[in-house]
Amino acid sequence: MSFPTYVDPIPLPAPVTTGSTIQSYTDPLGDLWVAKNGVRSGNWYRAREVLRGRIYRAAALTPPTNWQTIVLDGTAYDPFGIMGVGTTVHLTVPVAGYWEFRAQCNWTASGRAICTLWKNATGAAAGGNEMDRGFDVTPGGTNPPMNGATGCTELLVVGDTVAMQIYNTTSFALSVGAAFTFFQATWVANP
Repeated sequence: MSFPTYVDPIPLPAPVTTGSTIQSYTDPLGDLWVAKNGVRSGNWYRAREVLRGRIYRAAALTPPTNWQTIVLDGTAYDPFGIMGVGTTVHLTVPVAGYWEFRAQCNWTASGRAICTLWKNATGAAAGGNEMDRGFDVTPGGTNPPMNGATGCTELLVVGDTVAMQIYNTTSFALSVGAAFTFFQATWVANP
């Protein structure tokens, strides 16, 4: 009995062993592949499988009133190191394409609150473009906690930045942890 010899139908470049940025390659079928020196031995993976991450607020925080971009200081997952942990820029786009975003803030008390996503600066005064605004949460009564959530899919280019911004009318604490106050990004398709 003989075994057939299979040839890989998708020829991938050699693993990336130099540089510090994400490298990309589009195969003959149109799939985008990415690799990065020092990540998973520099091997190539489909972008839709690895260009994703979720960061969240881990430390206690009682933000002041008005609009603000909060620093997210914990990582739930980020296989290629694309997320901006510890900064007010939550993603700097490494590969052009359609990106899907989810963001949520969870407050421990009632009041008016909003969660928004901004591209290339936070706030119109800073020159940013608001990509999506979540519910303007104004719960009746005193039934905390409350959530401000938002999400969208946007076509972005390399170097675009995305950040989550919150608004609240009363200074009250955020619920912290990966399930409560987070920003999530996923690359979904070629432009």
